Amino acid sequence: MPYQISWLIEEKILYTEYTGVMSIEILRAANEEKLALLDTLAKAVYDITDVRLVTRFPISLIALKEVSTAIAHHQIQLAYLLVQCPVLRMTSASVACALGLTPHQYADESQMLDHLRARAPEQIPATLSAFPRADAYETYEAAHAGIAITTSH
Repeated sequence: MPYQISWLIEEKILYTEYTGVMSIEILRAANEEKLALLDTLAKAVYDITDVRLVTRFPISLIALKEVSTAIAHHQIQLAYLLVQCPVLRMTSASVACALGLTPHQYADESQMLDHLRARAPEQIPATLSAFPRADAYETYEAAHAGIAITTSH
């Protein structure tokens, strides 16, 4: 599956990881799944979206805005994006701004966790220093050697 939505910390920090080819259809499915989950929550949560292993992605800002509404959901206290590709970083920042949000983007989880711990120290256990697939990101250059951008919707 090109994406997985799970709890990094149950009902406190939602973690969505995308891998490989990202299309508008995949983003739409993930957005709908995340919206359905957020609608069931009693309390607001932090949201982390990890796109470090994405190898291909759309850059249509209009289409991306339409399939990224979950990050503006009232149950998202603060949304973070883990992204290393400069073009994807710029594209996602543009989408966040179009949704009226301040982009919180980090290249690795240690910087992001430091920011989150400063804002909500009770949310992150001191023992958490990396995410489930952090070892895969050490080979970022190899994984992204053939990164492609698509303009299709």
